[in-house]
Amino acid sequence: MAITRGQTVTLIAKNAVIEVRAEGKAMTKGAIGDRIKVKNLKTKRIVEGVIINKHLINVNL
Repeated sequence: MAITRGQTVTLIAKNAVIEVRAEGKAMTKGAIGDRIKVKNLKTKRIVEGVIINKHLINVNL
Protein backbone atom coordinates (compact mmCIF):
# COMPACT_ATOMS: atom_id res chain seq x y z
CA MET A 1 0.00 0.00 0.00
CA ALA A 2 1.20 3.48 -0.84
CA ILE A 3 -1.09 5.21 1.68
CA THR A 4 -2.27 3.89 5.04
CA ARG A 5 -5.39 4.93 6.95
CA GLY A 6 -4.68 7.93 9.19
CA GLN A 7 -1.57 8.99 7.26
CA THR A 8 -1.01 12.72 6.72
CA VAL A 9 -0.93 13.52 2.99
CA THR A 10 -0.88 16.52 0.68
CA LEU A 11 -4.01 17.22 -1.34
CA ILE A 12 -3.39 18.82 -4.72
CA ALA A 13 -6.06 20.36 -6.95
CA LYS A 14 -5.09 22.08 -10.17
CA ASN A 15 -6.30 23.24 -13.53
CA ALA A 16 -4.66 25.20 -16.37
CA VAL A 17 -4.52 28.39 -14.28
CA ILE A 18 -4.04 27.55 -10.60
CA GLU A 19 -2.73 24.87 -8.26
CA VAL A 20 -3.94 24.55 -4.67
CA ARG A 21 -2.33 22.37 -2.00
CA ALA A 22 -3.68 21.47 1.42
CA GLU A 23 -2.83 19.06 4.21
CA GLY A 24 -5.13 16.08 4.61
CA LYS A 25 -5.61 12.82 6.49
CA ALA A 26 -6.26 9.57 4.63
CA MET A 27 -9.56 8.00 5.69
CA THR A 28 -8.82 4.72 3.90
CA LYS A 29 -5.75 2.88 2.62
CA GLY A 30 -4.82 2.43 -1.01
CA ALA A 31 -2.20 1.88 -3.70
CA ILE A 32 -1.01 4.28 -6.38
CA GLY A 33 -3.89 4.89 -8.80
CA ASP A 34 -6.61 4.03 -6.25
CA ARG A 35 -9.38 6.48 -5.40
CA ILE A 36 -9.61 7.08 -1.64
CA LYS A 37 -11.41 9.39 0.79
CA VAL A 38 -9.32 12.08 2.45
CA LYS A 39 -10.21 14.64 5.13
CA ASN A 40 -9.01 18.19 4.49
CA LEU A 41 -7.52 19.16 7.87
CA LYS A 42 -8.27 22.87 7.45
CA THR A 43 -11.90 22.66 6.30
CA LYS A 44 -12.68 19.26 7.93
CA ARG A 45 -14.41 18.33 4.65
CA ILE A 46 -14.05 14.79 3.27
CA VAL A 47 -13.14 14.62 -0.42
CA GLU A 48 -12.18 11.86 -2.84
CA GLY A 49 -8.93 11.79 -4.75
CA VAL A 50 -6.53 9.56 -6.64
CA ILE A 51 -3.22 8.51 -5.09
CA ILE A 52 -0.28 9.86 -7.12
CA ASN A 53 2.54 8.73 -4.80
CA LYS A 54 3.21 8.04 -1.10
CA HIS A 55 2.36 11.61 -0.10
CA LEU A 56 0.21 13.19 -2.86
CA ILE A 57 -3.51 12.86 -3.56
CA ASN A 58 -4.98 14.48 -6.68
CA VAL A 59 -8.49 15.90 -6.16
CA ASN A 60 -10.76 17.56 -8.72
CA LEU A 61 -11.63 21.25 -8.52
